[in-house]
Amino acid sequence: MRISSIKLLSNSSDLITFDIGNTNDSKYIIKSIEGLDTDEINHSFYGFSVDGLTRFYNYGLTKRDIFMKIILNPRYRAGENVSKIRDDIYKAVAFTRSGLLELQFFNGAIPVAKLYGRITKIESDSFSKTSTVIVKVSCEDGIFKGISPVHMKPSDLGANSSISITDDSSSFPHGIELSLTFNQASTSFSIQDLETDPSWKFKVSPSGGFLENDILRMSSVSNNMYVYYLRGVNKTHILDTVDTDSFWPLIFPGRNDFHLPDRAKFDWDYIKYIPEYLGV
Repeated sequence: MRISSIKLLSNSSDLITFDIGNTNDSKYIIKSIEGLDTDEINHSFYGFSVDGLTRFYNYGLTKRDIFMKIILNPRYRAGENVSKIRDDIYKAVAFTRSGLLELQFFNGAIPVAKLYGRITKIESDSFSKTSTVIVKVSCEDGIFKGISPVHMKPSDLGANSSISITDDSSSFPHGIELSLTFNQASTSFSIQDLETDPSWKFKVSPSGGFLENDILRMSSVSNNMYVYYLRGVNKTHILDTVDTDSFWPLIFPGRNDFHLPDRAKFDWDYIKYIPEYLGV
């Protein structure tokens, strides 16, 4: 994807905008940037398919470090100078107690991806003819995320026991969040890839089962996995009742097929996910 600028945000407040290319009205111009491409991808085995013939792997990246060489371009007529706008970068290091910043990547006026990280190093090039600084941002989670979730409504999901979700945006597998309401009692909830001979299956069977009007919510999003149901005003977490041989549902780039054996027993509320990218 094409990137024209990067914004630093903290608690949804704009702090600094770094522009790519020499724009006269930009205070911070990115001369060079490293760390936006894919680094070494980790593959970790986590289980076999239902028939025991295929090995399944998780994919992940090590910490991503982004290095930006920034030309400082103060607006002198507005009373700015190099020291002042450089200090604004220093202030961003500890703008909040956590120091966590959101980096939003823009194509023109449109945000296309984001990362979360902390400024871990700032170097001033005092001997250069142009006033520059090198900013290092370290991101524990190196996967780029989409800005807004893709939200699928009941009308998008239909009434069939098999559904397809096509993600032509992502370049990396990611989890989903789903919510459904039972229209009758059910001993369990299951989701798998195929109706017959599935290669993977996820099943949760809480003690006493689900009752009519129970709302089941689950997430297979990395670092935010959960499964619980709402019965009236009461929330009951049931992660410990997920079958031990279950695989959490994931969305891969392209078409993804899912089958729901208990489809007649519930009505959809939504499925949503945030696209993920290896690089920008």
